[in-house]
Amino acid sequence: DLEVNYVDYSDASGELIEVGDSAGISANTGSVFFDRSVYPVPFDPSDYDTQKVDETLADADSSITGNTVLHIRVNDPDYDISGSGSDILPADTLMVQIHRGSQTSGNLATGTADIKETSPTSGIFELDLPLEDTFWCLKADKCSFEDNSSIKIEQGDIVTVQYTDKTDASGNENTVTDSATFDL
Repeated sequence: DLEVNYVDYSDASGELIEVGDSAGISANTGSVFFDRSVYPVPFDPSDYDTQKVDETLADADSSITGNTVLHIRVNDPDYDISGSGSDILPADTLMVQIHRGSQTSGNLATGTADIKETSPTSGIFELDLPLEDTFWCLKADKCSFEDNSSIKIEQGDIVTVQYTDKTDASGNENTVTDSATFDL
């Protein structure tokens, strides 16, 4: 808390007067969560044949994408800074990676736009990150898969999200993590 006292030894009436006020100062430790603990393995729909069951049905191939969407939620009231309106969380505070054994991908959230607050004064920020069945590992991302190789996400792979809270409740930088697996 911050407290201020002012002593006026001679106010307008010539009397001694003391005036004071205080304000609470606090910081919060942010948290990050996936919306589920298991995600379906993304797939390429062209790897599968579809059959028409009925001539009146539209071609099913056009509606199948095979992508998996990671829904990430960050709760950090420290970024709720505007008096009204929604705020943004810098995208560089997130790192999303795929792990397979001792191998780790680069940051899949690189190039993501800043993350918008869900509603004014909520301090909750959400990101939907679509994953195709294949992602590329680039040397610039410091991953340990073969450089510039194409990797398919498989059953048993683990996805992690790390949120770097620049100022946690103790005033220090802190990293919090959540993880989920891929399964069929």
